[in-house]
Amino acid sequence: MTQTAEYALRAVVALGLQPDRYLTVRELAGRTKVPSFYLAKLLRGLARAGLIVSHRGPGGGFRLGR
Repeated sequence: MTQTAEYALRAVVALGLQPDRYLTVRELAGRTKVPSFYLAKLLRGLARAGLIVSHRGPGGGFRLGR
């Protein structure tokens, strides 16, 4: 498994543990031990693929899309 795939899996699992709320990149980085700059890039790709949903602004962040 590549490092990117492992990071993506960690992020999706962390989002799955909190399905009813949006998590920020900072929260996810802390929970997954993934560098926030890299995680942000990875999350954008997952959102484009429809696996997660992003929401901008106060109270925003990411959550599972399916």
